[in-house]
Amino acid sequence: MNELNLVAITLVGLFTAVAFYVDLTTGKLPNWLTMPALLAAVVFHSVVYSWAGLQHSLLGALVGFVLLFVLFVIGGGGGGDVKFMAALGAWFGPILILLVFVGSAVLALIITIAIFVGKLMFRAKTDKSEPSETGDSTQKKLDIARQTIPYGVPVCLASWIILLIKLATLLKPPLDSV
Repeated sequence: MNELNLVAITLVGLFTAVAFYVDLTTGKLPNWLTMPALLAAVVFHSVVYSWAGLQHSLLGALVGFVLLFVLFVIGGGGGGDVKFMAALGAWFGPILILLVFVGSAVLALIITIAIFVGKLMFRAKTDKSEPSETGDSTQKKLDIARQTIPYGVPVCLASWIILLIKLATLLKPPLDSV
């Protein structure tokens, strides 16, 4: 069964690597990427774990979908993000997709703060030589604050953390062999 877990980890790792690149470069997570991953997860879990695997995968997809659909409805993400989380949920199941969601929210906050602070510091260095009006400066700060990263990026990072933990547990030697 460890070999099948390694296959799943590898497939999710490849899926998230492609998603990371595509979302970072285009700002979108297309259907050609998310839908086959969702289907592959459901088929994989159904074949490997039978009825229980199908249920686990579908429940994970539902949880991932609902978590991001709520954000989508209030304007906090795109449809591709919703389908991406559904596909990841189908691979990870309901509990791990909740961990991915929480981890990605924390990572998104950290990344956004780092970008914001970095851009403010850069602007402060470059604006020293130029006189600025109060209104201009305030508008620049607002423009910087509005710049964000695609949400798939922190989701992929959180997913990789989960995958590394799963991989470490699969590869650790039994206690009696140490």
